[in-house]
Amino acid sequence: MAMPTIEERLALARRHVDAGHLIIVHQRQMVERHKAEGRDTKAAEELLAVLERTQKVFERELADLERKRW
Repeated sequence: MAMPTIEERLALARRHVDAGHLIIVHQRQMVERHKAEGRDTKAAEELLAVLERTQKVFERELADLERKRW
């Protein structure tokens, strides 16, 4: 099996960044909804923090690939 090209790797990294953004938006909405309902938000907020850290990794990887492209 051939190694993916830089363009293929960039496309995958962009999809990860885009998907991560949508997931984070959804999780933030869930935290706010739970707060509005007076529910415990600790677990939802902890998950949000993990998602945000993971998103930073995806964004750094995308930036690295974009630099390598040129």
